Amino acid sequence: MATDNGSNSYIPIKESALTNEMDAWLARVICLAFSYPVSALDQQVNHATAQQAERTAEEEGVEPTKQWFSDLANDVIRSETGFDDVEFAWIEKDEVDQKRQAEILTSYVDSGVLTIDEARERIGEEPSPDPMARVLAVKTATGRVPITSQRNTSRSVLS
Repeated sequence: MATDNGSNSYIPIKESALTNEMDAWLARVICLAFSYPVSALDQQVNHATAQQAERTAEEEGVEPTKQWFSDLANDVIRSETGFDDVEFAWIEKDEVDQKRQAEILTSYVDSGVLTIDEARERIGEEPSPDPMARVLAVKTATGRVPITSQRNTSRSVLS
């Protein structure tokens, strides 16, 4: 197109987009790499949504890296020391809602997902001396019923 002084120059017909899909994807990857919530770049609906997005970014960003490092450290510990009963573990600083954790662990134990000793281990307690604490069982109206692999075994009720 010719201008007043006779030179040719480019004049765009429509404004180019400031961002495209590649920019959005790249922003998401960078946010996840630094455990920064992707939604922080968007306008937040409310405070609860922002907090959930932050927790999700934390889990998706830092947790896999922490798991990788834990596995690496445990491999080194086993290969260099020969100890199988020593392991690397992260000390979590997050506040745990004790009431909510108790409800979740109780439901896991009552439904036979965890044993009593596994639930005790998750809250940092020593195993129970009772051998039944190491048995998976389901809570029924008449008591706890062990989950067994034997098909012909009659169901016994635990107190």
